[in-house]
Amino acid sequence: MSSGWIKVHRKILENDWLSKSRVYSNFEAFMYLLLKANHKDGMFHIGTQIIEVKRGQLVTSQKKLCKQFNWSNSKLRNYLKTAKNASMIHTETTSKTTTLTICNYDTYQESSTEEALKKESFNTDKTLIKHTNNNVKNNKEVNKHINVCDLFEDWWKMYDRKVHKKSSKYQWSKLNEDEKKVVLQHTKDFIEITEHRFRPHPHRYLRDKRFNDEIRVDELQQKYTLEDFKTDGGGINKIAYCSKCNNSDFYTPYEVLNAESRCCNVNVIPRKEVANGTCA
Repeated sequence: MSSGWIKVHRKILENDWLSKSRVYSNFEAFMYLLLKANHKDGMFHIGTQIIEVKRGQLVTSQKKLCKQFNWSNSKLRNYLKTAKNASMIHTETTSKTTTLTICNYDTYQESSTEEALKKESFNTDKTLIKHTNNNVKNNKEVNKHINVCDLFEDWWKMYDRKVHKKSSKYQWSKLNEDEKKVVLQHTKDFIEITEHRFRPHPHRYLRDKRFNDEIRVDELQQKYTLEDFKTDGGGINKIAYCSKCNNSDFYTPYEVLNAESRCCNVNVIPRKEVANGTCA
């Protein structure tokens, strides 16, 4: 039966049982795209770039979709090509992102459909409609909770260290709206410069407000990579020298690329600096 419609909230994507890792079918993949597409015009931030996203569009990457669907790159490309030829989606790909447009999005998610259903069922279930309207207008705490969960799940996938989710969600709920915006922006840069194994557990990142840490990779530090610094006997920390007084100390890989020396609060370098400004 293909007539009629049902409402499916995006919150269904958070269900642990339904979201269990598996190989997606073609139908599941399309439903995922449909649920993740913007229901209204908005903006998508990637680094310093701002991308305008229209209703029915989704900004993602083929790497993320392959991970979500448990597909190979070739299978995803074939799927997108077939869906495009069937006029189901339209794709625009750059070196960093893939923008998917759901063709005929309003057919699946017509904005007036819900209102039409309310009018149709008004005479048969007046009480139910009144209750629904009251929920929409008055139950702000429920709506706020849903929005918080949606944002948390976006951040959780972005941070990509899947431990202590319950504690992390609790720490997230303690943040105000401005802090959540800072977290989302800081995390994008933080994961770019911090290897997965060196990232703090997500609940500690939120609890300790690590999102307020300054991320700096200035000209001096850009001369060097982690491989330029010797590793200590434990195989994890790096040996670095203060660029001002030449004192050595142990630093984490994150500190080598971003922090300042503990003695003089200046950049760190992989070897002692000699008088002419070069490393010995």
